Amino acid sequence: MISFWEREILQRPADLIIIGAGIVGLHTALFYKRTHPGKSVLVLERSNLPYGASTRNAGFACFGSPSELLAELNEVRETELWDVVERRWRGLLRLRQEHGDQAISFENNGGFELFDSTISSRYQKSIASLDHFNDALHKITGIQNVYCLADEQLSRFGFGGVEHLIYNKLEGQINSGALMQVLLQKCVQEGVVIHTGVNVDFLESIGGMVHLQTSGWHGNDALLMKAERVAVCTNAFASKLVGEMDIIPARAQVLITNPIAKLDWKGTFHYDEGYYYFRNVGNRILFGGARNKAFEEEHSDEIIITDNIQNILDEFMSRVIRPQMDYSIDMRWSGIMAMGKENLLPKIDNLGNGVFIAARCNGMGVAMGIQSATDLNDLLISQ
Repeated sequence: MISFWEREILQRPADLIIIGAGIVGLHTALFYKRTHPGKSVLVLERSNLPYGASTRNAGFACFGSPSELLAELNEVRETELWDVVERRWRGLLRLRQEHGDQAISFENNGGFELFDSTISSRYQKSIASLDHFNDALHKITGIQNVYCLADEQLSRFGFGGVEHLIYNKLEGQINSGALMQVLLQKCVQEGVVIHTGVNVDFLESIGGMVHLQTSGWHGNDALLMKAERVAVCTNAFASKLVGEMDIIPARAQVLITNPIAKLDWKGTFHYDEGYYYFRNVGNRILFGGARNKAFEEEHSDEIIITDNIQNILDEFMSRVIRPQMDYSIDMRWSGIMAMGKENLLPKIDNLGNGVFIAARCNGMGVAMGIQSATDLNDLLISQ
């Protein structure tokens, strides 16, 4: 049960309620409160920490490896691809400018794409595209030769079976937990109210207000909340609240090793069109992916790990990343991304009757999240 005092606080209508305290939701709250300091802004989150991917991602500050961009070119027109890449790049710059590199532990250690004999044709196509990709990225970033061949560096990594490397000089990495901590602190300082452990079961617009039926207060108590406007920022889970749309949940499974003595490399690494990815976290290796080996199974919003994918990760780890080298696994987990069939761009829209949405970062939430929040805030202001 809740008390009279709690009910008085919680059922007070808000100007804006944001559902989801992830990268998009909290940045939206922060930006809206800055532009409307007199408005009441409330964020609801069903978990103690953001439930989807914001604190469960790999912390890659990336915008696409060569083979990943080639794969995306099969899905969209080239002009659309570079529009998306520019959004990713501008988003990363905005993220660093907003919070500072030290606060989010940003490191520009560069990124590498790995190629072995099983994907030699993909390597040839990537090599053939490098000049064109570099020209396009120069227009976006102002930096020349973003991608280059790096086979001469193979020996220092000790990878098994890898024949070629392509280097990305602009790729970096962040500490996702540190990002969320600084973001939470800024929101509270600006006067944003955040309630965790609250699930929004459904919402509907009645008489000019959006009604939210919530649960989770002190157990399973239900509570009706109201707001003039509601922003759904739950990414892959958005369809459960606003109906079916082009938002497909995609589970990403990850593991991290215990500290490894003499791990003497830093950076981010991609393989197989970006479906495999790993990086150092200090002297640990964080490794995730392989959902392309079981697409249907991994099109799920259930946050679990599966033997199928974890066995694939283990095999790749021992065969390619650390062949004949000692390591042990500390933790395994998963997070839920949101992908689109029809578009690489986020879904940012006014759904009518006071309900707005910002979702579907297509696996690039670190890069796209802050820009999605900016666009959603602009939409809230203009409408």
